[in-house]
Amino acid sequence: MSNVPTARAQLLEALNETARGRASTGKLTRKFCAALTGFALETPDNFTCAERIEVGTVGADIGLKARGQPILLSKMAHATEGVPMPNGLESALPNITNAEWDAFTRMTTLLYVLLEHRSSSSEQQT
Repeated sequence: MSNVPTARAQLLEALNETARGRASTGKLTRKFCAALTGFALETPDNFTCAERIEVGTVGADIGLKARGQPILLSKMAHATEGVPMPNGLESALPNITNAEWDAFTRMTTLLYVLLEHRSSSSEQQT
């Protein structure tokens, strides 16, 4: 069984390092994926999640993205804003309102944006 407080701290540290861009995207990806599976336990779903996400660059932005795709997770999250609540969510949590769903999708977008930063070369150009 994982040491939850330590695993949580390692995941938060990996996310903080991603947001700050203090290492190469390859190193940040490895640290993030190891921390994610350490925190979320080594299940097939969590391994699949870790295999499909990386820290990478899209244009001048660096953050969590779909592995091998030029798509930041913040853009994916932003695309869910304004989309009707999924039927499965309505079934699982029948008391959730559309306003709460909208707040959830907005907060999700903001959390991913929080983890992003501009590449050093574009920061120097601005």
